[in-house]
Amino acid sequence: MEKEMDKDEILKIMQRQMIVFLILLIAVAGGFIYFSHQISELQLKVRTITHELDYTKYRVEELEKKQ
Repeated sequence: MEKEMDKDEILKIMQRQMIVFLILLIAVAGGFIYFSHQISELQLKVRTITHELDYTKYRVEELEKKQ
């Protein structure tokens, strides 16, 4: 009942598995790069907002001193 596989069939199966593995590896790497970029953008936005808040706090303190 068992079919013996010859060398060419085994090589074809291994080649398909390698291609699937490489495609998955590329997809995971692409996702990692994408999310890394998103995190960098969020860090920049947080830094910008922090600077804006610091400047606003400084301006409020200056206005309170004038009153």
